[in-house]
This record gives sequence, structure tokens and C-alpha cells, in this order.
Amino acid sequence: MGIPHALILPFPAQGHVIPLMELSHCLADQGVEITFVNTEFDHGRIVAALGKHELESDEFVMFRLEEVIRKNNEKSGGSEITCMIVDHNMAWALEIAEKLGVRCVVFWPMCAAILALIMSAPKLIDDGIIDEEGFPKSQSTFQLSDGMPLMETARLPWNVNAGDEAQKLIFHYMNANCRATKKAEFILCNSFQELESPTFNYAPYVLPIGPLLMGLRLGKPFANQTYICDVWRVGLKMVPGESGIITSEHISSRLEELLGDDGIMARARTLKEMANRSMEKEGSSFKNLNTFVEAMKSENAHIKDEE
Repeated sequence: MGIPHALILPFPAQGHVIPLMELSHCLADQGVEITFVNTEFDHGRIVAALGKHELESDEFVMFRLEEVIRKNNEKSGGSEITCMIVDHNMAWALEIAEKLGVRCVVFWPMCAAILALIMSAPKLIDDGIIDEEGFPKSQSTFQLSDGMPLMETARLPWNVNAGDEAQKLIFHYMNANCRATKKAEFILCNSFQELESPTFNYAPYVLPIGPLLMGLRLGKPFANQTYICDVWRVGLKMVPGESGIITSEHISSRLEELLGDDGIMARARTLKEMANRSMEKEGSSFKNLNTFVEAMKSENAHIKDEE
């Protein structure tokens, strides 16, 4: 078995870069060589936040992706890039990996239910829930599978407040990434088995290796709210007033209610314990990460079902 060399390609946004950086550290701890690709802006922010001796190598080079992989692999020294791990939103890069004979892996930085929803867009069209441009045919709720959270047609991942054309563009971009994802041997997810068991039963091709640190940024706030408030019941919804504004008084009231709710505190502790167990030796995510690393060290191994 050789030492795998992974090129990591995140989507250039904080909530995407941070979990892939965390994954890179986990892989490096298991002997995987890492080349982390980043934008100049995000790179500067990350390096500035790290201590002086946090990175053994802080080499920063601007390049074209295909060119750098090809040039690296033409060098002697036995450190060829053997796999690419790309954010789902950068799945177009898998075509480059396939062209160069580099193994393909996709990483999803959020909850598995949202990935399953995006991957199920063709089924939603067939079922008459959305049209071919991603617009809902009615204001309703639906469920992908038993045990999964209810989804609102008004709050789908590609819904944006920037007009119909922008929404269509995002919907088709997501679908294109889903099609490209079929090239991947693995789809890794920033979640863990015990947290979303019904989703992983529905989408067995997704391998949970989390939890990894991520930033709660703009993009999927409805998913955060649904899980935190309705599924896990460890938070409270904020309700805007008649003006559409959430007042400071309402925030203060909800905060007091949250901190005084023993049930919420107990459920939060339970989730924390579940997350810790998943990353311990013999935990579900620990085992899944080891499975992935061992596969990357082997000549050929596939975990994702062929479609």
C-alpha cells in the first residue's frame, strides 16, 4: 500500500472551507499527504487566524487546477496526487480528476438530509412536487422517507430572494453537480450515523465521517432551524413581529426561555455525547474514516453504489 496524496478543493466560503480543513487534519493524522487548494482571500484569513507554527508547510501558489496536477504528477519523487476530495459545489472538478486518472471523492459539509434532497431533485420533478426549473407546484410539505424531517416546498435549498432567473440558475447548477458526483467513489458527509439514521438508510451511498467544525453562515438557515428546533429540539425559533423585524426584547425573552429549559439542556447534552462517541475508537464516524483512508491506500475500492 502506498501513501495517498489528496488534493482538497473546497467551495470558497467559510462554512465550506473550515470543515474540509478539519477533514484534512484528520487525514494527515493518518499519514495522508495533503495539498489544500484555496482562494487567495480565504487563504489569507485562515493563515492569519493560525498560530505561527500551526502549518508545517505554507506554500501558496496560484495555478490552473489541471496544470498543477499534471505537473506535480510528472515530477519524480513518488508524491503523485492520487485522489481529489472536492466540495459538492465544486463537483465540476471531478471531470479533471477523471481525465488525469486521479481518484474522485466528494465532500458535503452540511447535514445529510439536504444533500439527499438535492440529489432527489429528479424524483421531486417526477412526483409533481417541483417543475423542471425547481419551482414548487404548490405550497406544501413532503417527506423523502420515513423518519426524515418534513420539507417545505417554499424553503428548498435553491430558493433565493434574488429573482426567478437566479433561482433557476442555482437549481440547474446544483443538478449539474449532482450528475458530476456520479463519478465519485465516495461521498463523504459532515454528519454522523446516529444523528441522521433515516437519511443514511434513504441514501446509503453517503458515508458520514463527522461531526467536523463548520461555520453557520448564510445559505441553508432553514435547514439549521428545522433540525435544531423541530427534529433535535435543542433550540427555539425566533418569530418576527408585525414589521418583519425580530426585536431585542424577543431575543432576550427566547434566550431566557432557552437557558431555563431543562429538557433542551438535557437533549443538547445527549447530542454532544452521541457526537463524541461517534469520533471515539470503534465509533461510527471513526470506523467510516478508517474505511475511507484504507480504501485510498489500496489500488481499487468503491463504497458508493453504482447507479
